Amino acid sequence: MSGFVGDLSPKQEDKLIKIKEILKDVLTPEHDDHLLLRFLRARNFDVNKTETMFKKDLEWRARLGVKEIAANFKLPEVCDKYWPGGHAGFDKDGEPVWIEPTGMLDVKGLLQSCKSGDIIKYHICNLERFMKTINEQTQKLGKPIAGFTYIMDMHGLGRQHLWKPGVDLYNQITSILQDHYPECLKKILIVRAPKIFPLVYALCRPYLSSETRKKIHILGGDWKAALLDFVDEDVLPVYWGGKATDADGNTMCSSKICLGGEVPKSYYSQDVDIADDNMTERDIKRGSMLEFKYRVTKPGSFFRYAFKTKDHDIAFGIKRIESNGQKVKILETTRVNSHFVLQDGQVELETAGYYVFKFDNRFSWTKPKKIMYMLELLEPVGDLDEEQVSSKALNDNSQTTDNKQDEESNNKNNEINKDVENSVKEDRNTEKECNVMENDKEVTQEKVTELKEVVSSNDGSDVKEVENVVNKDTNAGQPEGIKDNLNEAQSEKKDGDTGGDTKGESTKEEIKDEMAVSVQEQDEYVVVNSTSESSTKEENIEKSIENKEESEKEERNDVTEIEEQVITV
Repeated sequence: MSGFVGDLSPKQEDKLIKIKEILKDVLTPEHDDHLLLRFLRARNFDVNKTETMFKKDLEWRARLGVKEIAANFKLPEVCDKYWPGGHAGFDKDGEPVWIEPTGMLDVKGLLQSCKSGDIIKYHICNLERFMKTINEQTQKLGKPIAGFTYIMDMHGLGRQHLWKPGVDLYNQITSILQDHYPECLKKILIVRAPKIFPLVYALCRPYLSSETRKKIHILGGDWKAALLDFVDEDVLPVYWGGKATDADGNTMCSSKICLGGEVPKSYYSQDVDIADDNMTERDIKRGSMLEFKYRVTKPGSFFRYAFKTKDHDIAFGIKRIESNGQKVKILETTRVNSHFVLQDGQVELETAGYYVFKFDNRFSWTKPKKIMYMLELLEPVGDLDEEQVSSKALNDNSQTTDNKQDEESNNKNNEINKDVENSVKEDRNTEKECNVMENDKEVTQEKVTELKEVVSSNDGSDVKEVENVVNKDTNAGQPEGIKDNLNEAQSEKKDGDTGGDTKGESTKEEIKDEMAVSVQEQDEYVVVNSTSESSTKEENIEKSIENKEESEKEERNDVTEIEEQVITV
């Protein structure tokens, strides 16, 4: 039985009676059987779980004043004009159809122009209207309406959609939909998904229930014909494969569907920051640097970062380490005014291998820096098993290829797999060259990994050992695909670049420094530390370094050898 009114098994009927008895003190006339069955279906007819979910919904509605929002909320103009989507009509079953050009969403521009709370209220208003429409259609057609059909056009989806505050907002909206409007979503039809889609989906997937994921249908090159299996051509706009147009001939029916687009800066009224509880705080000594080393196993991964400093600027850069030890600049090390403006961005890592991410303070001999940062390695979701994929070919042109092109795509995938295998072999050679000691023991919650760090001042005399404890953390907000970082402690020669033309850059190529390490466990990482070489162009400091070179070597030799460990996640 489907679990809808008029199609219940004896057991489902009994569950409905029980939940009505349990909730009798809080039920109102609007809480009819159709609504209660939505909550029951969302919790697989588990009465206790349904009771908890329903009471939480009542508390949420009272706290936010949902009825007041639906009746009186005045939508900000920028949100009305630039949040994409609209009600196109009804599908072949008489259920509402919502079309959203998701790839045209400028969430950063919107959040710089209006409060996130207003955007949440905007979506609550839409969902309340949809529930009203669903109830009206139920009465009109004399049959239960399962929910609305959600068409998401991903054309235009790009790295700008990896921005953390934007992803967090979208996931918050998704959670509201699932928790407070259960089972009002019939299906999600995704069209024109580009290559970056599996990565963006990996950031959203943890917030989707298993039932919601099963409603996702990813359509391929035949998506226009596929949409017509669900929506009549008279309802579907011409742009999406139907025959509907506006009165003026607009093929996208922009009178019904907001097309989104870049928000004009004239709307901007605020800066968007990242909450401090999402960031790690560290001190970087004068004349030193902080580095993180990651092993990237999947080509097409992205590195997402955000950081800010207190009082003074810092230099930031990214490099890839080749198998022969050479360093290839991915992001030029440059001084940025991170003490004035939050620095955030996304960098695509096109090839597998080792990458080093660096915060550099070597240009400053007098000022230590306090930095707050968020660093994330994002890898595409490995599979879409629970989703209905009509075609697995996702390419740059956002179109699915024919059988011949599919074969070519498979061949390319095989080549990529071979490249990855070769990269792994090169990585192993790199490990040997760098004398990396591997530790294959599994790390459990009961086991504590002890790592030692060495912090060296600019003259190499300030040496101390610090013990760091790495604990497991099961943070549900982290994407499932962010794993497999290689965590290691190692010492190697630096190439002497310091991030820009600054007074006091390091010019001594032969001075050794210690690399910092990112230790990741269960999608979280703990920074061990970094030390770095430091020198200056000022003659007196240069002379001092030359005079002390031999004594520094002797001091380094006296330092107890560091026990290095690699933790494989």
